[in-house]
Amino acid sequence: MESRFCKLNTRLTILILSDNRGRSYDVIAPPMFAIPQFFKENGYRNTIPEGSNIPWTLGHHTTLPVFPWFQNHPEMLVSFMSWMKFNRDGLPVFLDTLDFKHEHAQNTDDSTILFVDVGGGMGHQSVLFKERNPDLLGRVVVQDLSATIDRAKANPLPGSNGVEFAVHDFFTPQPLKGILVPNNNPLVNF
Repeated sequence: MESRFCKLNTRLTILILSDNRGRSYDVIAPPMFAIPQFFKENGYRNTIPEGSNIPWTLGHHTTLPVFPWFQNHPEMLVSFMSWMKFNRDGLPVFLDTLDFKHEHAQNTDDSTILFVDVGGGMGHQSVLFKERNPDLLGRVVVQDLSATIDRAKANPLPGSNGVEFAVHDFFTPQPLKGILVPNNNPLVNF
């Protein structure tokens, strides 16, 4: 029986070997190594202090939050996006347990906003949604920061035909109204 550690080890090995620039490690390791320092400096409390004092900022020696930092380090964003993809490969997705058509999509038309993937990166979840629901009428939208949306439009994923890409910062109010099912948990995408 394979342990959780073994699965994590396998995923990380595949990721590191697949990232020919070796930058995934450069993105992920510094904040992870800063966790003990973070807890020590914050009295080992189980709360995150206000501001930018988090393992990310300590590990990367910056005051910038994660996503603005990535905008200043586009080569690292590419590696992070690879890590996000490999981190989910082979795991169940929300569509495995949700009969979307019968539970949410009766009487839709081309203007219905079916699904919005907030912080959706290249659009992996939206492509999967469209693959699993090819006959549904309505809009599927990926929202992310401008640098990510530009990259997704320049290098579209196979199957992303018909997916809309829109610039949106998930720390601001949602501009789209009437969404049937928003995928708006940043922790799912982060």
